[in-house]
Amino acid sequence: MAGAERPRDTVHEALLEESAEDLYEHAPCGYLSTLPDGLIVKVNETFLSWTGHRREDLVRRRRFQDLLTPGGRIYHETHYAPLLQMQGAVREIAVDVVRADGGRLPMLVNSVLRRDADGAPLLVRTTAFDATDRKRYERELLAARDRERAARERNERLQRVTAALAAALDEREIAEATLAELVAATGAASAALAVAGDDGGPLRAVLSHGPALDLPAAPPPEPVFAETLVVLPLDAGGRGRGLLALGFAAPRPVPADERALLVACAAQCAQALERARLQERTLEAARRLALLAAAGRALDEVQGFDARAQRLVELVVPTLADAAWLRKADGADGLPETIAAAPPAPMPGARAAAADLAIATGQAQLAGAAPGDERSSEVALPLCARGGMLGALSLARGAGRGLRSDDLPFLRELADRAGLALENARLYEQQRAVAHTLQHGLLAGAPPEDPRFAVAAHYQPGVRTLEVGGDWHDTFRISEDRIGLVVGDVVGRGIDAAIAMGQLRSAIRALAGAATGPARVIEQLDRFVARIDAAQHATVAYAEVTLDSGRMRFACAGHPPPVLGPAAGDPRLLWGGRSAPLGAYGSLAAHREEAELTLDPGARLLLYTDGLVERRGRPIDAGLDRLVAAFARRRSAPPAALVGDLPEILLEGLHNDDDVCLLAFAYAGAAA
Repeated sequence: MAGAERPRDTVHEALLEESAEDLYEHAPCGYLSTLPDGLIVKVNETFLSWTGHRREDLVRRRRFQDLLTPGGRIYHETHYAPLLQMQGAVREIAVDVVRADGGRLPMLVNSVLRRDADGAPLLVRTTAFDATDRKRYERELLAARDRERAARERNERLQRVTAALAAALDEREIAEATLAELVAATGAASAALAVAGDDGGPLRAVLSHGPALDLPAAPPPEPVFAETLVVLPLDAGGRGRGLLALGFAAPRPVPADERALLVACAAQCAQALERARLQERTLEAARRLALLAAAGRALDEVQGFDARAQRLVELVVPTLADAAWLRKADGADGLPETIAAAPPAPMPGARAAAADLAIATGQAQLAGAAPGDERSSEVALPLCARGGMLGALSLARGAGRGLRSDDLPFLRELADRAGLALENARLYEQQRAVAHTLQHGLLAGAPPEDPRFAVAAHYQPGVRTLEVGGDWHDTFRISEDRIGLVVGDVVGRGIDAAIAMGQLRSAIRALAGAATGPARVIEQLDRFVARIDAAQHATVAYAEVTLDSGRMRFACAGHPPPVLGPAAGDPRLLWGGRSAPLGAYGSLAAHREEAELTLDPGARLLLYTDGLVERRGRPIDAGLDRLVAAFARRRSAPPAALVGDLPEILLEGLHNDDDVCLLAFAYAGAAA
């Protein structure tokens, strides 16, 4: 229509009416601007509405890391902040932000560090995205993966049963392999396997676990799946071999996939039993192979030359001999001596002479009846490994068990394996002695004594057998009125970690007297670890206490926060003075923080390593909470009692794979 006005483009006008400030405030993501130390200087409405915080409570009052959970703060210090400093940006970092009402909001954050013209950090711009839906999707994905894993585990169980049954040599081994997997797969409270005799007689129990089951007199023609009892016939090629039964403490349905697994396992078990019956002619050879395997496992279960020697003679009696002795090549006086016997009895002189001849010649020595005769006979087998002579194993058999010439190859193989196990034990004892001496030489000695304080420490290695690791503690006097307290953790374990630990401990002692406070000591350590690869990314908690005034200055380089138990009030974590682990900033000159407080007489301080509070599958926050709670219940205990009780409580009697180090300090006040 001529002259008519065109409709207004309302969408275009709406876009023109939007202001930059409105776009910022109501963006579909949270937006924060912070100073390099994390202090919030600007935040948009989207972030405030998500978290419930007020703008006036955040801007110029809170740091971004203060809004994170305790575990998130540690991650911010040890990973987030160093990466941002070195790379200039971090992307898609998952954190939990604590809302104003105390709830947690999962977020994905991206940060960019802006620098001024001189390259100095100026401002950090951070965008935050609500990850609630993403976490829900991840949980659903994990649930689907769990279902897939459960199906895969059932298949793997069947494969393990098949593999175990293929190696089983007799009825009992077959029963053990089958019942162990089925009990683990179903959670059965009771299990039993019974077989029928070749003459078709009554069932005979081979093996059972848990309370006795009321078994039927004969195998059922088909599997029985009741609420508390499952009975599976063992049928191999139409020949009934017996039954397998599982009992449950409470009624439970048996899912279809579990039924299929049970039926398949029963079929495999029946075939294995049939095979075992057909292999009677080779049973003796199979038993010998099983004995060799059992000997290797049994000898590996104990440490030490003498302990393995005793285990060896106990293993061969009564399976291979009625009596056995092990004679060591080099005794206390340099001559052969008997160190193990089963049953315990002195070694007769003639047998000792035969063993000494086997040691001298390296050849097996037969005595007694001629080979093949069923009268008593004996043999002395040399035990050699890596070109060295360790000793001789003497076996004595009674009437009816005489040695035959075809026994010697098997006995020689047994002796070769035993010799290697004994040589490994000898080398282990040497290495353990070296490691033990090194560890105790590197750990701190006795702390200084002073009526103004009491201190105690606990160290528990993560590797039980070596007693050597990278955790350490130290208490030393800096001056007459000032002491240093330190607990540290070097990454890794073993000799290299222990050496690095000793170097750091010595460096801290040397630097403490020259540096002016904990922060400067840590800064000097940064330069020190740059030359020691094994010390890179070590963590340290270091405190200096002035004894007459109670003034304490402390710094933590990537280390768990100390716990302060004041004379009056509840224990709390000390989050001040924190920075990244040693060497985390690379070649950049890093400024380290420290904090200060005053200890009242009667106050307690705990320094510790992460092995005390960190567990797989549990957030570190929970471990820190448990430590503070346990400390609160024992706040007045002396340091020696604290370091004795707290590890036992927090470790719950279980061995931890990580080293555990704990130092407790009690301040008594200025001397009268």
